[in-house]
Amino acid sequence: MEKVNVFFRCLVVATLVVLGACTDYQYVDTGLANGKHDCTVWEYLHSQPDDWDSTIIMIEHAGMKEYFDGSRQNEQITFFGITNLSILAYMLDYKEAHPTKPWKMVRDIPVETCRHILKRLIIPQRLVVEDIPRGRLEAIRGGYTEVEGRVCKTLEGEMFVYTYREDYNYIPEKGEIGLYIYLHGSGNSDANRSVSTDIQMNNGVVHALSYGFSLKGL
Repeated sequence: MEKVNVFFRCLVVATLVVLGACTDYQYVDTGLANGKHDCTVWEYLHSQPDDWDSTIIMIEHAGMKEYFDGSRQNEQITFFGITNLSILAYMLDYKEAHPTKPWKMVRDIPVETCRHILKRLIIPQRLVVEDIPRGRLEAIRGGYTEVEGRVCKTLEGEMFVYTYREDYNYIPEKGEIGLYIYLHGSGNSDANRSVSTDIQMNNGVVHALSYGFSLKGL
């Protein structure tokens, strides 16, 4: 899926918007399977091409395969994974801004841009949901304030990570637990929820971000 099919991309996005994918708890089910896998993160990504094939190309193009394939022995990563549609949306945004010189393939994106995006989303240690404390992001004038949670260093920069438990039938904190990230120093100022968590491999963990996660401003 390296080439961008604009019509298909728009059709998919429109379908997602019309049909919606949220449950009562604002959980977006991307279809990405949770669970433990006896393989590397790299092998896992290859096993789910419908969600990750453009991600794989970006990783290779950035020269960062070694972080995912187990080459860096005894090192673990936590990857807040960007799926194909986030990458395609990013390319379409670029095309709108640069109609005469669009990125037609993932490999048209500058190497340093790919490296920057990926490094912003990789924590160089293994973190599952139970490792992340409860917290919240409160809007204040001119930005946000971070309450509890945890600040983690990424390969480039920092992110605020926290969990939040929803209410269920008006009973406080009896609903599902959501995992959220907020990127420091980023134009992406939303509280971004991981929609599929604790996908565990031998050399790391993937928490998949939503199809609508924006790469603009990272």
